[in-house]
Amino acid sequence: TVFVFSFVWCIGGNLTDTCYEGFDAFVRELFAESRDVRIPTNGDVFSYYVDFEGRRLETWEKIVPGFVYDPEIPYFDLLVPTIDTVRFGYLMEKMLSVNHSILFTGTTGVGKSVISKGVLDDLSNRGYVPITFNFSAQTSSGRTQEMIESKLEKKRKTVLGAPKD
Repeated sequence: TVFVFSFVWCIGGNLTDTCYEGFDAFVRELFAESRDVRIPTNGDVFSYYVDFEGRRLETWEKIVPGFVYDPEIPYFDLLVPTIDTVRFGYLMEKMLSVNHSILFTGTTGVGKSVISKGVLDDLSNRGYVPITFNFSAQTSSGRTQEMIESKLEKKRKTVLGAPKD
């Protein structure tokens, strides 16, 4: 089950929506003879996560938390939990938990930055220090270096390092 989930996301995770149907058929055919895993028939193969306790694939809907509006949170920091926000947050947490990098791609406005910020803010409660940089088409390499260096502290004359706190 874990292998099928990993296969789906490492091979199919970078596909566009138009390719999901073909990839779904491919995966189902590839694992049709397997006795070790049963891929549910409703939804596509991207519709499931691994329930480690039950050792089976379950729908993302089962772990989407409810939304409670907090008027203290700025509008652009609001994250309404959906299947996609839970799915991509879950994948990001799993990758970061084993020290692997992750890159979210997609069209403007789908929530990549908000999902990432939410996961990183949660990690800050576990001792990590998340740092966010915003880039645009006008961001130069020099400006990028300045942004990175501004978050570090001088350790020696030519050595910068992570801040103590």
